[in-house]
Amino acid sequence: MNVSDEHFMSRALDLAARADGWVSPNPMVGALLVSGNEIIGEGYHRRLGAAHAEAEAIAATRADHGTGALQASTLYSTLEPCTHFGRTPPCVDDIISAKIPRVVVGAIDPNPKVNGKGVAALRTAGVEVVVGCLADRVRSLNEVYWTYMTKERPFVLLKGAVSLDGKLASRSGDSRWVSSEAARHRGHEMRSRVDAVSIGLGTVRADDPLLTVRYVPIRRRQPTRVVFDTTLGIPPDSRLVATATEVKTIVACGPGAPQDREEVLRARAVEVWRCDLDARGRVSPADVLRRLRTLEIASVLLEGGGTLNASFLEGGFVDRIELFLCPVVLGGIRAVPLVAGNGWESVAAAPRYRFGAVEAIGSDYLVTAYPLASAGE
Repeated sequence: MNVSDEHFMSRALDLAARADGWVSPNPMVGALLVSGNEIIGEGYHRRLGAAHAEAEAIAATRADHGTGALQASTLYSTLEPCTHFGRTPPCVDDIISAKIPRVVVGAIDPNPKVNGKGVAALRTAGVEVVVGCLADRVRSLNEVYWTYMTKERPFVLLKGAVSLDGKLASRSGDSRWVSSEAARHRGHEMRSRVDAVSIGLGTVRADDPLLTVRYVPIRRRQPTRVVFDTTLGIPPDSRLVATATEVKTIVACGPGAPQDREEVLRARAVEVWRCDLDARGRVSPADVLRRLRTLEIASVLLEGGGTLNASFLEGGFVDRIELFLCPVVLGGIRAVPLVAGNGWESVAAAPRYRFGAVEAIGSDYLVTAYPLASAGE
């Protein structure tokens, strides 16, 4: 590996990032072909079901420079080329048939269907393969995919907007508006990039939200809406229920929830899941996440409130926190906290996080934090 390898891989990563929000549950992948330190073809995986990055870069090179140029080039791909038939044919076959002599790979694909098989197939065919170029950046860009594959559940992003004293809402439940308009728009951008948005029954009753993407462009589709509601207490006239024919809506309840309430919801196009309960007698996040993965939902945006946040944090399911810190003080022991429940017995027992980016958004600050052991590291 050399400096130029890192330079071209950095460009491939820039290409890959263009697919953010478009390709889930697939990873974001960029690729380019280089001959004599000149980029002769580029590509990235644009949409689920579309050509993979390597195939797009090869096609672009062939169209602009002819087949012969491929045989004297180096292919840079942010992720190991695939070897299996999925929604598209194997990328390895394209590379071998094009007689590309050298391939630089950012990171090995954690998908068990690939996971080293692509590199092995290329080397068996006589291709020189370099692995691990900017691997940390590749994993960071694809932290959702890494969690989806290695932990076999969706990546969970906890988003909140809190006062300087850590409150989601005042003692009366009023939260409009703790955050600035710019922060609220950023929140909709977050929604546009995930597969599902989730809240608890308390938030439904307090805010009657829609949980749809607004103010910013919708990407692939509106995210699936998931409500944790142990006893099926969601109001049948709530906006979530009223719009269930337009946006997929799931209510996760306990096994003992009233059957008549389920029938009312199903009649209005709400999908009802009877799930396991956790140790506190509430719907189990683990069970819901497992079920969501079967729907190829790779990411979940957790929008509170405090009780649901506590359940996910206590279960170790939060992979990233995005916290808007807002310049207001609400005060009072009855104000709504970001994390409810009993909390942890001691500081030593509490989960630890590391700070990521800190960004000014309108009058607020957006603080990113990761658990000390996260999939992207």
